[in-house]
Amino acid sequence: MCPLACPPGVSAFRPRFESGLLAPVLAHFAAEGYTLATEVPVNGRLADVVAARADEVVAVELKLDDWRGAFRQATAYQVGADRAFVALPLLVAAGVMHAPVFDQAGVGLLGVNHPKGDVRVLLPARRSGRHLPFMAAALRDAILAGAPPSADA
Repeated sequence: MCPLACPPGVSAFRPRFESGLLAPVLAHFAAEGYTLATEVPVNGRLADVVAARADEVVAVELKLDDWRGAFRQATAYQVGADRAFVALPLLVAAGVMHAPVFDQAGVGLLGVNHPKGDVRVLLPARRSGRHLPFMAAALRDAILAGAPPSADA
């Protein structure tokens, strides 16, 4: 919640479940021309969203408030994705965007303005030194072919 009043265009509401962040994040990446998949295994963890297009793969971890847990998961995704983001409700994200670990690791931060549904890139993501291009290529090819890897595989 905003302490006294929210800035213009920012909602004090937040979803009750992570699934409330999903549709806005999917819409954000779809608008940028990505093919999307959800709950995709990446480096031994399940990424909430993986977005792929011919030039890159992006993995996103959604959390309501556990930004540290989301950050750890996103750093694991950097091995198999070109870029990795943490997506949080906008006010939560704004409160942690100055944590130096995001910039140090190159993990991006998305703020979801719920219930309006707009997504703001608060910190851009960069490719990590741990990135393995062959893993990203296999993930990209599977998603673009409409057959993302499953947790059951």
